Amino acid sequence: ACRFISQLGVTYDEELFAAIAEQLPRVRGLSMERVRTEINKLMKGEYVNLGLDVMVKSGLAGQYCRNRQKGKEIHIPILPELAALVGVEQNPNYHQYDVWNHTLKSVVLGEKSLEVRWALLLHDIGKGQPSVRSVDAEGYPTDYGHEEVSARMAETILKRFQFPTSFVKRVVWLID
Repeated sequence: ACRFISQLGVTYDEELFAAIAEQLPRVRGLSMERVRTEINKLMKGEYVNLGLDVMVKSGLAGQYCRNRQKGKEIHIPILPELAALVGVEQNPNYHQYDVWNHTLKSVVLGEKSLEVRWALLLHDIGKGQPSVRSVDAEGYPTDYGHEEVSARMAETILKRFQFPTSFVKRVVWLID
């Protein structure tokens, strides 16, 4: 559903969220490769912002999928880091949106290549983290150094999806 929304811009309502919620337990049975493929297709969509928003707000991004490593099946998180961005305030002197909505705007307005879209999706993933979140003299939130934290977090996320090393390095470089 999230991919179709991203590709087609179809409208959705609360019934869709209810249907997704009902099916969330089945996501654990999906392979990491399948999930990566679907997310990549979503990332290429004209309405990527809408697909990502449904993915996060439905709870799908917070689910786990499966992968086989060293002969054992393990469950790996999909993209729970994204939910942490929802509602994270930014300094209104410099930002019009909270971190999540800023991210959605960035991704949809950016170049459609996978490398750039992944970089835009993850460029502020470190904002709001305890190691970078602070308050300036005027009482507004700051996230100095978030680009370094975001780059490290992005590397971890992309490696868990087993993207090629060259892809990971390029996205991390773009974020850093």
